[in-house]
Amino acid sequence: WVAGGEGAKDFGAPKNLALALFVLLVVIGVQRFAPAVLGRIAVLVGIVAGVLVAIPFGFTDFGGVGDADWAGISTPFHFGAPTFEAG
Repeated sequence: WVAGGEGAKDFGAPKNLALALFVLLVVIGVQRFAPAVLGRIAVLVGIVAGVLVAIPFGFTDFGGVGDADWAGISTPFHFGAPTFEAG
């Protein structure tokens, strides 16, 4: 995901790597230097900061959000029943 996602036409582009580095630095910075309350949610803070930086640079596409239903019901075991294999 850091490089832009498998099959992306701009896979490994420096802009994708720069955004990932920014998010990593935010997470580490919040974890190390923020109050304990924020330190516990450092990953969440990093994700929010990354999205807020990605929006003005055109990394995001919210086109599908407008077409989505407001609420939905998930089908139980949509991908099949859970299995357990020992060994």
